[in-house]
Amino acid sequence: AMRAFMEADAYHGPALILCYCPCSEHGIEGGSDVFVAHAKMAVSSGYWPLFRFNPANITKGKPALEIDAPNATATKTEGITKDVHTLLSQENRFVRLMREKPERADFLHTNLVHTVTNKWDNLKRLAALQPASQTPAAAAPAHAVEAPKQ
Repeated sequence: AMRAFMEADAYHGPALILCYCPCSEHGIEGGSDVFVAHAKMAVSSGYWPLFRFNPANITKGKPALEIDAPNATATKTEGITKDVHTLLSQENRFVRLMREKPERADFLHTNLVHTVTNKWDNLKRLAALQPASQTPAAAAPAHAVEAPKQ
């Protein structure tokens, strides 16, 4: 996480960091140790992938997209199912759905497992598409507009 903050701070342009933040409203209580453990479970289950996109890496000969989390799809889908189910069973918003509408919860859980698997496959595909020899201009999306130099 600190690497992401340091890269974002050093990047000359807009930077965005998205974090998974469990809270007591989700039923996660017990202080920062419990919050950190829950966030680690979100990462290890594949629910919240860790990756960084830094266009400045291209000029250093590195790929712009770096995946920092372990590969959730390296395990069997049953492992992802178990880990995601464990994660969801600790949050009030999902427990309530499981209790009140179990059929709907099962349907959504199955779709979530497929989404997690597809998300990882797409992330790996995108990381593989970025040759380290790209120039920064080639790496920028076609709709990107450079900020005026000051």
